[in-house]
Amino acid sequence: MLHIVAHSLYKAHSFLASGGAVERVAAIRRPGPVAIPGAGAVARAFLAALAIYVGLGLAFGFHHKSPQAIALGAILIFGVAYMLAQGFADAAPRALTRRTAVYALAASAAYFALQQAASWATAGTLPPPPAPGPLQWTLIVLAVASFGVVAVVQAMFPLWAYHPASAGLRVHLSNGFYANALFDRAIGGWSTRKAS
Repeated sequence: MLHIVAHSLYKAHSFLASGGAVERVAAIRRPGPVAIPGAGAVARAFLAALAIYVGLGLAFGFHHKSPQAIALGAILIFGVAYMLAQGFADAAPRALTRRTAVYALAASAAYFALQQAASWATAGTLPPPPAPGPLQWTLIVLAVASFGVVAVVQAMFPLWAYHPASAGLRVHLSNGFYANALFDRAIGGWSTRKAS
């Protein structure tokens, strides 16, 4: 429930503030070359994010959390690791590194605090989450692993973007690996057969 409400508020704010954001981005002066994190910076960022997660999780009490809540926290931490990777890049200024570290700690602490507040607010009202069975464990592991892979790919993408092989792949990626065309053909053929 907390995730759904927070996500809807964030999306509503993003939608309503999009015009001003476009104006602000157009008005700023373009910075110099962006610091691109290498593999070492990405690894350090993920280790730092894991340390933040474990430290805050122990402070807020991991043993009281359900596996589903722990998995949601792990997914958040992948986003924190992506943010930290930008600050840990070798060419990143120290101010950026400090700022991303502070933001990472603040975002993680806010997540755990909001989750704790939501648990207290709904205590006795909502039933506790059920213990996950084999299917639920599989889905939890797949969700966390897929978010982890996406976070690593996003953090490494600027490094890979200038590789010659990425130019050809970019065309296929921008076309969504032609899944929409295949889907349209399948649906079009099915609807034609149904009509006749």
